[in-house]
Order: sequence, then structure tokens, then C-alpha cells
Amino acid sequence: MLQGLHHAAYRCRASAETRRLSEDLLGLPLVKAFEITPTQTGSTTPTLHSLYRPDYGGCIAFFDAPDLALVSKGHT
Repeated sequence: MLQGLHHAAYRCRASAETRRLSEDLLGLPLVKAFEITPTQTGSTTPTLHSLYRPDYGGCIAFFDAPDLALVSKGHT
């Protein structure tokens, strides 16, 4: 049975905009930000990871890879 979630990660368009939304509008404090190059998939594109902590614990993480196209798959 699932007892908790360490973090959930989402792609974002721009880290600065995501930070304003997360901190100013949602009240989620930034707890860590770091760049990963290369990624675990072997990509050499600089990827910024930002983690925000909700009151209930865990983290909501966003990653921004400005050199990669952001593709929307849409819903049917």
C-alpha cells in the first residue's frame, strides 16, 4: 500500500515563472534547486530542477530544459 510520496516531477516552460507561481500564488517554499548535466538518460542538455515543499511534506519538483522543445501531447 502506498504510504506517501517523496516527490512528483513535472516539466515547466520557465523556472522563473514557475517559482513566482509556486511561492507567491501557492505559498510553496523553494527548498532546493540544482542543475543536472548530463541527465540520467545521458542528455547533455542543462536541466534545472526546482523542488517546492507543500505543508503535508514531500516535494513537488519542476524541471526546465530550455534547450529542448516542450511538446504537448494533448488529450482526447
